[in-house]
Amino acid sequence: MIELAENLSNQSQHPQLMLWVTWLVIKANHKTADDETLVMRHLVGLAREQHQAVDEQSAHLVDINPAEV
Repeated sequence: MIELAENLSNQSQHPQLMLWVTWLVIKANHKTADDETLVMRHLVGLAREQHQAVDEQSAHLVDINPAEV
């Protein structure tokens, strides 16, 4: 899952959109699996680190503890 998140982040030209699309895909079946949560957590951290992407709207949708990321 970590490698998947890193690949997505590295290939993304639009990190904020990547976060939104990932969130939409995860929520499409109205369930959230642990591996989906893990990918999202890592994507948010990587988007912030690698792209300096901070999206306040998406930050309120996903409950993430920065210390865990």
